[in-house]
Amino acid sequence: MDTDLLVILGPRTSLGQAVLANGWAKTKQLLLIARTIEEQDSLSSLYPRATVALASVAQWPELKKYSSVAVCCCALGIIHPKEPEWENDIAATSRDLRIIEQVLESCDGQSVDVLFVSSVVAVTSKRSGRYYAGWKRLLEGAMAGLVGRYPNAKLSAVNPGRLTERRLVSSPQTWLQTPYDTLAGIMIRIMESKRATQRVIGIDSRLLLLARAVRLTFSALTARV
Repeated sequence: MDTDLLVILGPRTSLGQAVLANGWAKTKQLLLIARTIEEQDSLSSLYPRATVALASVAQWPELKKYSSVAVCCCALGIIHPKEPEWENDIAATSRDLRIIEQVLESCDGQSVDVLFVSSVVAVTSKRSGRYYAGWKRLLEGAMAGLVGRYPNAKLSAVNPGRLTERRLVSSPQTWLQTPYDTLAGIMIRIMESKRATQRVIGIDSRLLLLARAVRLTFSALTARV
């Protein structure tokens, strides 16, 4: 059974745009979640056949009429914070989790596939990135707990490294990175499979994880953090 409705959080991100540009997404009914009124107006103009809901209001269409639903989280909670803003970060994260919860509650027994994108860069970052990494790990746990409450829902996660618009001969590091459209294609195949999956994506992500493993081994052997 194909997914009838595709819900996208972060539709204006480069990754969200890559998902929307894929032919698979064009065959689905779309529910796009906007974070601001300006973004809502822009999305409504760009995608006139889509339903665009404001995150703070979340006036949902009737979801029970769809045989299955896919929720694609291209952006969730805080996004690359420069400085901690505790109250704002809590509010943004709570808002996005509430949106997913509302979607799950609005579905009446039909299949719901939730896909969460969480960068390996966050969990392999050094001390300066621990605040962002901590939020990412918190979100992963919160998402698992939330989706796990609904027997008709499955949670998948992809962990890419750095993303790029395209690989360039003039920029060798981009050949280690993952293009947005490539990641979008992988995400869509996971959603089509209807199976809970977790995958590390990209050569650079594997190198980052290897470097982290080496650092942890060094710490264990030398007692230095």
